[in-house]
Amino acid sequence: MKAISANALTGITASKLTTGNIANLSATQAAALTTTQFAAMSTDQIQALTSTQVAGLTAAQVGTLNSTELGLFTTGEITALSAKAVSGLSTAAISGLSTSTARGITAQQLQAMSDAQVEAVIKAYNGV
Repeated sequence: MKAISANALTGITASKLTTGNIANLSATQAAALTTTQFAAMSTDQIQALTSTQVAGLTAAQVGTLNSTELGLFTTGEITALSAKAVSGLSTAAISGLSTSTARGITAQQLQAMSDAQVEAVIKAYNGV
């Protein structure tokens, strides 16, 4: 997929991207996926994302994730999310984090979150 420009990639529907295609996207290409494309990704496609790709995701992209989808992220991927990106997470999505994954949230990410998001992280951290 590296030969396809980030701009051209926006014209491809998520269903046409295999997990192999997803795994081979550059960080720039992953960040260029539209929210419509990102929201349409399957759980297998989400699991194919790498920490490098996750680090470049936008708040709008991660804002499309539900609790099951966010729960697929590894601790390393959660830690890789930028502080700006985590501000897009819904409290419902945060509730999908396991206790161990919630422990991957960094101080910088917590500072970028709303009070409600921080409360959701605390609940996930405590397994509530």
